[in-house]
Amino acid sequence: MANEKHEMKTEHERVAEGAAVIREISRDEWREFLDSFSRQHEGWLVSVAVATDRGQLVETENRPLVGITTDHADGRDRVYIQVGGRPDEHVTHVITEPTHIRFRSTGGGAHEGLDIVAADGTTTVLRFRAPARPETLDGLAA
Repeated sequence: MANEKHEMKTEHERVAEGAAVIREISRDEWREFLDSFSRQHEGWLVSVAVATDRGQLVETENRPLVGITTDHADGRDRVYIQVGGRPDEHVTHVITEPTHIRFRSTGGGAHEGLDIVAADGTTTVLRFRAPARPETLDGLAA
């Protein structure tokens, strides 16, 4: 886990620029949405940071997305973001008690990533290295 601030833009900064389209994913769609999102974006290079009221802490930068899953074990919701190329490089970021999952894209439809808000007030920010429309990549990782 890196101890540096990162320059990934927050939701409010992007909306102020008029660049982001944000879609709230309803809780009953989380599992299906994340499964589909994972299949569609597997291998895309992502950065993951946690935003708090004190700033952002980068967890990983420009690593291939392996997948994102959710479960409800022990009466608590969790979301797991797994990144890394080889199995010995995998990093799993866990969001406990997520309250919102938001899909972000540009006005032109390029996928930017996800914002996952937790009950503790933190937001996990997942961003692709370069926003892209999946159909334009033809098998290439973004």
